[in-house]
Amino acid sequence: MIISDRHSNRPSPDPLRGGDLLLPQHLPWFFGHPEVHILILPAFGLISEMISKFSHCIISGRDPMLIALLITAVSGCIVRGHHMFMVGSDLDTRSYFSFPTSIIAIPTGIKILNWLATIRSSPFSLITPLYFIIGFPFSSTFGGFTGPISSNSIIDTILHDSYFIIGHPHHAPSSGAIYTISAAFYTYWIFFSLISFSDYLGRIHSSSSFISSNAIFFTMHSLGIIGFPRRIYDYSMIYFKFQWCHSLGLIGIIISIILFSILIF
Repeated sequence: MIISDRHSNRPSPDPLRGGDLLLPQHLPWFFGHPEVHILILPAFGLISEMISKFSHCIISGRDPMLIALLITAVSGCIVRGHHMFMVGSDLDTRSYFSFPTSIIAIPTGIKILNWLATIRSSPFSLITPLYFIIGFPFSSTFGGFTGPISSNSIIDTILHDSYFIIGHPHHAPSSGAIYTISAAFYTYWIFFSLISFSDYLGRIHSSSSFISSNAIFFTMHSLGIIGFPRRIYDYSMIYFKFQWCHSLGLIGIIISIILFSILIF
């Protein structure tokens, strides 16, 4: 768009020349938000496959699970406007984008309940992959709670550009993706390399990852609620305890990465 504006005299973002000032925002979010939901779909499939593998049965509520996955993929394409509540949109537009953003929590809840029902109804032995598998719905649930909260345009106006908004996408999709990759590695790597891992070190890896990531992201949400802004390099000393908790969580993540490296090499 910038090249065409400069060299072809097109007025894409200039309203004085017939362009639309919000178009450069709509187009990236039209791609960017569905991307988040599409990227997490393989994680949903892997979690379902691994739970089914360890429980030796078909996943509970298989058909509702497939429908929920389809609804997640489709609804992720119509909620982009919740990233743009602060651009001066009218009330009807904000209300429209608030509604489907809240509704998208329903298919996610269906998947989580089906996973937990399968785990609850089957005899499991707690091995390393299951620690990560159990951590996935926990992270998706507590990290996902902040999604319907942020979807409200009025609340989003208050929490805009705070750590609360940053904590949501990192706690839910990002942590969930890391848990899934780790669980899949412990589950399937032996079939490719014929190398078995120390279950003891694997449990330490999973426990340190779980505790550390939640220490970071729960602290992010707490900071956001009390008004801590994003994109700053300095802060008041009243936030010192929260930042110290962040630092401890980061140290825990580094330790878990080191353990994972030891397990690989």
